Amino acid sequence: MRRINLNVPLMAIVSLIIIISGCISDQDTAPKPNVTQNSTVITPQLSITAEVETGLIKLHHTGGNDITLRDIIIVIEQGKPSAIYEKIGQNDDRFMKGDTLDLTLKGISLNGKALDIGRISINNSEAMNNSEAMEEYQTTITLVHIPSGSLLTRIVSSEGFFS
Repeated sequence: MRRINLNVPLMAIVSLIIIISGCISDQDTAPKPNVTQNSTVITPQLSITAEVETGLIKLHHTGGNDITLRDIIIVIEQGKPSAIYEKIGQNDDRFMKGDTLDLTLKGISLNGKALDIGRISINNSEAMNNSEAMEEYQTTITLVHIPSGSLLTRIVSSEGFFS
């Protein structure tokens, strides 16, 4: 009985398949036009002051551009405890000159009107466990403009929010 050597025809078939599949995949990966548009996001310029007491921060817009509240994230820090407010209000809620924004651990109000909040993330376990130690930390309030990724303002207070 004579053995047939299938290695050569098999190698030729595999090589042909690899070449054909390479041609097909080259067509699939043809360069595509870049559809990204260059756009400039302008960071609002504003002036904000703050009043801080336990469980309440009042932000006062004293001048500059109006900002859409949905476009900002507010971060409150006092040592390790922190609160992050995201997706504040509706799309048309704006923080304008003369407005007051009240922040508590449970919500936000604009000029006395309660606002919808997408999310408040609070980490205050340190404050609950050691309120005396919290008195030594300053409260830092940071506003970040989401579309530009820019810092709008950072306010530091000697008063405690979490204590």
